[in-house]
Amino acid sequence: NTTTLHVSFSGEISIPSDILQHLEKLKYLTLNNNKIKNIAKFRVKNGYSSLITLSYTHNIIETIENGAFDDLQQLTQLDLSNNRLKEFPIFNKTSSVTKLYLRGNPGITKLPRQSLGNLPSLENLFMERTGIQEIPAGIFRQNTRLINLYFNKTKALERINEDAFDEDSSLKTLVLDETSVTSLPSRGLKNLHFLSLK
Repeated sequence: NTTTLHVSFSGEISIPSDILQHLEKLKYLTLNNNKIKNIAKFRVKNGYSSLITLSYTHNIIETIENGAFDDLQQLTQLDLSNNRLKEFPIFNKTSSVTKLYLRGNPGITKLPRQSLGNLPSLENLFMERTGIQEIPAGIFRQNTRLINLYFNKTKALERINEDAFDEDSSLKTLVLDETSVTSLPSRGLKNLHFLSLK
């Protein structure tokens, strides 16, 4: 009946991909400050998982299996901060994630249209200290609930496409401190409450 599991400072551990089949009621899984190198696709029992929060901060993760989180239908918070990821995690199915943390992964250089398209519930996206170079046109078209977007200390970021945000964008917070952005789009920012560009 375990609902919470924390495993930290345990070195090179390997998390079995079927852990959720054995801990069916697990809601919070924290695996911070280890030396985990990769994430395999989570296997769940009868297509169902109770997991709400999953955190892997401060590991050495380089690879995430394609669709690793696809069967975690209840997952709302995913934290992959401060790792060695080379690309944005791939979501092949619609996900219920509302908070996604990818800060401190300078190897991530692109925002993938397919994966973002499968995150319709996304409200908060944390991309600080990544290698993102551009925010392309229509990239957040499916993310109609996106409210807070953080790119601070992403020095590689130079350009935000004029059509990056739709006219009816819900975006309220946009943080671009310590980026190389010099101009903002004239559209899609009408609901913005807080903008920081220093």
